[in-house]
This record gives sequence, structure tokens and C-alpha cells, in this order.
Amino acid sequence: MGAVYKAIDTMIEREVAIKMLRPEIARQPSLLQRFRAEAVTVAKINHFRASRCSTTSCNKATTSSCDEYVPGKTWKRWSGNGALPWQIAVPSLEKFWRRPPAHDLGILHRI
Repeated sequence: MGAVYKAIDTMIEREVAIKMLRPEIARQPSLLQRFRAEAVTVAKINHFRASRCSTTSCNKATTSSCDEYVPGKTWKRWSGNGALPWQIAVPSLEKFWRRPPAHDLGILHRI
């Protein structure tokens, strides 16, 4: 649906992740509403296993959210851009199968 960029919030001197929707996605009201709903939900979650959303922006030029930056590898880099054998994938993802913080808000997290 878009791209995520690592950036510096110069006001508070902190690394952040900026999620920007592609313009053609942002022009679709139903997808824009989903983006907003996701930001509202993420902003309600306060848990050590979840990144925090700090702000969103929607104007004629861009639609974005600015979230807490969590260092680590992308799925593509971590998996070698392919499917992982179940012997590696299951233990690695087991912690996410336990009740994630979003479940307390009735949200199903998709990986």
C-alpha cells in the first residue's frame, strides 16, 4: 500500500518510521479510512511488544503516519526473500501467536 522510511524527528531528536501511502491508494476513501482506523488503533496500544504511532498526516500531497522506529531486519532480509522452513519459522514466530496486545482491542494482527 505504500512505503516505510526511516527518518529523524528533528524536533525531539529521535529515529522514527514514516509510513507513506501511495497516492493512488490515498485517493480511495475506503482504503484511506482503513489507514486512519489502523493509526487510531495503534495509538491506543501501549505495550512493550508494539511500536507506537505518534502522529498522522493527510493532505492533498501526502498521507502518512509517523511511528516509533523499531530497529531490526525487514521480513525480506530476514527470510532471504523466500519462504522459511517450518523448523525455523515456527519457533521464530511463536511469540506472536501468543495473545498480542492488539487482541485486547479486538484487532487481528496479520503478519
